Amino acid sequence: MSTDPRRVFVVHGRNMDARNAVCELLRVIDLNPFEWEEARALAGEASPYIGQILDAGFGAAQAAVVIFTGDDLSRVGKRYRLQEDGPDEKELTPQARPNVLFEAGMAFGKCPERTVLVSIGRTRQFTDVIGRHIIHLSNSGNGRQAVAERLREAGCAVKTENRTDWMRAGNFDAAYHPPDDVCGLMTNDLLVTDRHVTEDPKATYPVKIWVELRNEGSEYLDVEHMGWRPTPGGVDLSYGSKKLQIRLGHDWCPSDGVSRLHLQPQGSVRTWMSPGKSHTLEDLKRRCQVEGQVGAINLRVHGKAVQVLA
Repeated sequence: MSTDPRRVFVVHGRNMDARNAVCELLRVIDLNPFEWEEARALAGEASPYIGQILDAGFGAAQAAVVIFTGDDLSRVGKRYRLQEDGPDEKELTPQARPNVLFEAGMAFGKCPERTVLVSIGRTRQFTDVIGRHIIHLSNSGNGRQAVAERLREAGCAVKTENRTDWMRAGNFDAAYHPPDDVCGLMTNDLLVTDRHVTEDPKATYPVKIWVELRNEGSEYLDVEHMGWRPTPGGVDLSYGSKKLQIRLGHDWCPSDGVSRLHLQPQGSVRTWMSPGKSHTLEDLKRRCQVEGQVGAINLRVHGKAVQVLA
């Protein structure tokens, strides 16, 4: 079986948004990703051993990309906890699926120079790869650049010359999903319609990013603001308002906001956050044009936790 320099063997867990984002990036840099089931078929047996599947995958592809996403939660049992253990050992921490960890280890054992590890969002470290460079993907250009360079070093026929679209391919921030958040069950009814920056030197928080949401459903929503959450690649948060204002005609009411309200169908609400001083106005305005570059709003809708990516 001959190796195709455009083919990349992709290993992933249950986060299909992460898989899709990585595959989109690979295709835009002129590579051809394929996954576990295709490699299983290439192995040529009804029930091949994992090593045979990896052999088939590496036999057909020039490199492998292993995607770590925090699909599981894990910590050390209290009986085996050590005094020097850090927070990742003591608290439930997002961790990649066991099969992904195992397949990553097998891939390194077979072809370390052709295996690229990437992570999206926070994931629990494990000893065998702490010393190896893992590419942390967000919507910033650095991660995409690192993936392209690493695959080129692995012998892949990467094409980025005279192209710019690959620096925007794959929405990695939107692909980050904390494993226990049951978001998405109701967020289809709440659509982010606007993000913009205001500056008022006389205000307590001079620079604010405002996020507007509209009720796209056909029923009233009981919405409660529970605070902001930073996201990978998002804005550094200085202060996040926990108040909502509802749009009445051309005005936003009440002027000082409320933490909970009833939002009519096609009605709009807004809230704001104050960014850290590391951001320039130009940077903030740019981020407001890209989904996932601001942060996430934690809400309760009819008493159920919902997170909206802004």
